[in-house]
Amino acid sequence: MEKGRRNKKDKPVKDLEICPEEAAVVKEIFERTVYEGAGSFILATELSARGVRTHHGAQFNVSTINKILRDRQYLGYLITQDITSPHLPELQIIDEALFNAAQEITEQRKTQNAAWRNIPRQNCSGVLLGGNLYCAACGSRMTSSSPGEGAKRPYAEYICYMGANHRIACSGQKAYVAKRVGDLVLRVTGMLLNTIQDTPKDESIEKRVLAEVKDLERQLADTRKQADEAAKAQEALEMEVSRCLMGQSQFTAEMLSKLIEQAAQKHKALNHTAAELEQKLADQKKIADGVQTYYDRFLGWSMEFGMASLARKRIIIAQLFKRIELDRGYNLHFEVDWNYEQFIDSVNVKGKQGITAVGITLPPKVRPKAGKTAKASQTAKNGRKRKAEPISA
Repeated sequence: MEKGRRNKKDKPVKDLEICPEEAAVVKEIFERTVYEGAGSFILATELSARGVRTHHGAQFNVSTINKILRDRQYLGYLITQDITSPHLPELQIIDEALFNAAQEITEQRKTQNAAWRNIPRQNCSGVLLGGNLYCAACGSRMTSSSPGEGAKRPYAEYICYMGANHRIACSGQKAYVAKRVGDLVLRVTGMLLNTIQDTPKDESIEKRVLAEVKDLERQLADTRKQADEAAKAQEALEMEVSRCLMGQSQFTAEMLSKLIEQAAQKHKALNHTAAELEQKLADQKKIADGVQTYYDRFLGWSMEFGMASLARKRIIIAQLFKRIELDRGYNLHFEVDWNYEQFIDSVNVKGKQGITAVGITLPPKVRPKAGKTAKASQTAKNGRKRKAEPISA
């Protein structure tokens, strides 16, 4: 935009300003991605259907949406190749927290990250869970099935796809009523989110996190020291081989072979343990750096969850729980994401009905036998045929 400024060659100088109309679209893309879990295809389709166009007048597509979600210039930076300007607050459209949350979601939705994602690839299925629901019997990710016209069951279900289609051996239940599972998950989620009101963030949480960092650093140092000693022991045994060949060793060739193999296995195991500790340490340091960010997000969820839409609840549950396992009898086991586990008052949670140290196991819903249902049950006992009734969730 020209504001009357001119350069040394007396040519007009253009100043950068935020276009309110385009900024509103950018905000909508980020907010719907984070708060509703809307996918790039849905966003592109809806924006194009409303007649909204890009800065260059083209229709939105998946690539355009993904490019916007990755663009750090909306944080208030001018970026040219590898050069980034200092922060320019007057050009900032998206805050850092919203941008980072969008990166977490888009990263998980990449095809190459399908094995560890817990965010649903799409958020328009009409059911509560997607992406982080697994069969407890075989460990496969479960899928949702919505009733179509002429469907045998007039209600949505969660299905162990691999087991139901005999792709792998699965001893678990193959289908579950989606509403019944959703009601149990909502109950547990609300219970966990409420604990933050009794566990305010204070210095004790940060001290505990830093103490865990120091403990992991000590374990890692000890493991590396043991790995170095194991390597030296293996090297000494290998040098003993030449002495054995010359008849100067107290070990036989067979004994040396076994000892070298044992030393090599020990060295390998210690290196593996060290690698695991390094990853845990990196994760714990990440927690220490982001305690305030995750606390604010967790606290925000606790305030909005009760009145949130289904799409919003779906994305909160996907981020809060790394994994939810569903077993026969509608028994559920929840694995809370490590970013938020630190804010849950475990003592308070264990005292609530249905919560155990291992997981959250809730009793199956028992349908009351009354009226027609009682008569139908009596008919079945007498050996007469009756028409199957759908299970009420």
